[in-house]
Amino acid sequence: MTTLRYASPADASAVAAVQTASARAFGPGHYTDDELDRWARERDPDAYDFDDGVHVVAERDGAVVGWGWVRPERCEVSAVCVHPDHARDELGTRLLERLESEAADAGCAALSLWASLPSVGFYDANGYERVRRVTLESGSVSLPHVVMRKHGVPLESVDAGAESAARTECVEE
Repeated sequence: MTTLRYASPADASAVAAVQTASARAFGPGHYTDDELDRWARERDPDAYDFDDGVHVVAERDGAVVGWGWVRPERCEVSAVCVHPDHARDELGTRLLERLESEAADAGCAALSLWASLPSVGFYDANGYERVRRVTLESGSVSLPHVVMRKHGVPLESVDAGAESAARTECVEE
């Protein structure tokens, strides 16, 4: 049985492990091995700020197998990750629905996010629309992402604070 609960600092190592396993399993073909290696090296469990927004973990048999993060004050989904051993069984959708509910309860009528390339199809399937491509600058690595939105979020919200974090270009469909 899978349960969803709020994450705490005690979950940081498990969250980092889920995020890294997910990137390593689903990133090839979208990102180079070098990009994935540099990104994975920068996953520091001490860097997770569980007071920033709402963090939810999914547990099976006492182990963290998924994680999601939403920032309701920005109406922004920051992450949804599922360990590859537990992927493709609606766990990611359950996490996303929980995050959307948390954001709606906080007053968000729309949400935006920056999707890693392997996750774009997941967000497409969950009602998000593609806005444009961006390059996320994270430590020593630059990774292409796609800005997405759901329920007509104004572009001004999508762009809040983004200038220092990314280079942008149009999404070509």
